[in-house]
Amino acid sequence: MARGVSPILSRSIHESPGFRSSPGRNDSPSRQLLPELDFYKKLAKLNLHDAEQQKVYYAQKCAFQDELDAREEAAATAHESEIASSKAQREQVRQQAEAALQAHIREEQRLAEANRRRQEEEDARRKAEAERRAREEEERKVRERTEQEEAAKRAEAEKARQEQERQKRRAEEAQRLESERQEQERQKAEAEAESEARAAKQRSEEAKKAATPALATTPTPTQPSTGSTSAAPADIEQEHKNYLVIHKRLKKFRVDFVESCKSNKPFRAQVGEMRRGVRVAVGQLRLDGVESNKVAMQKVWNILGTTLRDTTSPRVPVNDYLPAHHALPDNSTTLPALTIYILSILAKAVINVSITSCIDNPKAGEAPGVLTAQIFAHPDLSFARPTAPTRVSLISILLCKYHAAAPQLFGINGSETHERARIGWRAEPHGSDGRKAYVMEQTQYDRLVGLAASYAAVSLRNFSRAKNNNPYPPRHFWASLAHLVNTPPEHVQVSQLILLKSLLENSVERVVQFFGATGIAALRQALVVLPSNLPEALRGHSTVKALEIMRERWAKDLKFHLV
Repeated sequence: MARGVSPILSRSIHESPGFRSSPGRNDSPSRQLLPELDFYKKLAKLNLHDAEQQKVYYAQKCAFQDELDAREEAAATAHESEIASSKAQREQVRQQAEAALQAHIREEQRLAEANRRRQEEEDARRKAEAERRAREEEERKVRERTEQEEAAKRAEAEKARQEQERQKRRAEEAQRLESERQEQERQKAEAEAESEARAAKQRSEEAKKAATPALATTPTPTQPSTGSTSAAPADIEQEHKNYLVIHKRLKKFRVDFVESCKSNKPFRAQVGEMRRGVRVAVGQLRLDGVESNKVAMQKVWNILGTTLRDTTSPRVPVNDYLPAHHALPDNSTTLPALTIYILSILAKAVINVSITSCIDNPKAGEAPGVLTAQIFAHPDLSFARPTAPTRVSLISILLCKYHAAAPQLFGINGSETHERARIGWRAEPHGSDGRKAYVMEQTQYDRLVGLAASYAAVSLRNFSRAKNNNPYPPRHFWASLAHLVNTPPEHVQVSQLILLKSLLENSVERVVQFFGATGIAALRQALVVLPSNLPEALRGHSTVKALEIMRERWAKDLKFHLV
């Protein structure tokens, strides 16, 4: 067997059908060896090829292994690079987190420092505020003490002045009585002398005419004229007293009504809500708030409509709250007591709002006046009479307050020094004993501004196009204006001038509208003639100057000249 040939391969070659049937088997031995030699050559080539293939295989295996190693090395390198990158990223994140943490810590420290500074500032501010309040409180106490001392001094001075006035009046009265006594003695002496002369003459004539009887003559006495500085005509005084009776009666009625409500808690709560509703609605009235004023007016009327349907409170005669000259024929006409109570609350609210809001702007009295006139013009609050006036309204509930607070509007005059109660001068509790004392002059004058402005708004309403009757026609405004203007100049008081100014300040157009040329003449009498005839001491008062300024403003703004 040839070297290098495996026995299995040799056996398979000799046993193959081609080898067994080959024609060469019959050739010579040398010829027979040729194919075998070729076979061995091919086999050698085959073995060489197999060796080469193995070399190639080993070379490829090595190359593949090298490639795998290179890949593994590259993967390891990439992995290490990724690990390094990941470590770098984690380090960066850690550094960022550390930086954020440090920034957060610094921010917290900054906020804590800011809070500390703010707290210190707040503490300092509170301390300063407390010190300021304590200082203001101390200043207020000092000011109050000073004001009280000044008030006491003024009261003492006023008391001394009044005492001086009384002494002066007593001295003047004593002097007057002495003058009258002397005048009477003189007249008596003259009468005695005249009587003696007549007697002597008579004796002389009797001597001549002894037989002629004497004729006695009795002179006809003459009636002396009388006058008073503060007395008003009897009818005006009586009408004023009628309204003051209503005012006093309403005061007692309100107290008794509230007391009677305490036994009925639901009704008491309802009355309280109505009272607050009326006060809030009146307080919401605005000079330029037409729509809001309509809402407030409707709210007031809704409350009054509810009271008219009330059955809880007793019914009271309407005549109790009408002046005697407007009384109904009998007492059968009644209203629920709740209605009278709410109308009284409405009147008080209107007066209070007018006084407080008209100090700076007299036009502010217009809205309460409109509300009052329209409420009291409602048919449910007015009643028919068989004689003139044929229809009267419960507006007397409001008017009695004007009579009590500003009676000079109705011809009730008096001195501002010793007849303050007569002219409605406000008196308020003073001191711990509750004793009442008259308010200061400026306070009283401020009250009169609001009262006169709202009175003008109530009494100068135009109902020519309204279906309801005017509860207080303009003739009452004319009467009040006449009372003020026709006061003798030497008896005019500052309060009357303030009332006059506030009555006319925003009423000139309506005065001309209602009264025409007569109204213009009345305005001239009030603003031109009356101020020029005032005493010299009063002519320089600021209110007189305000009347002149008002007349100049009319000329500039309204082109309305009074000369």
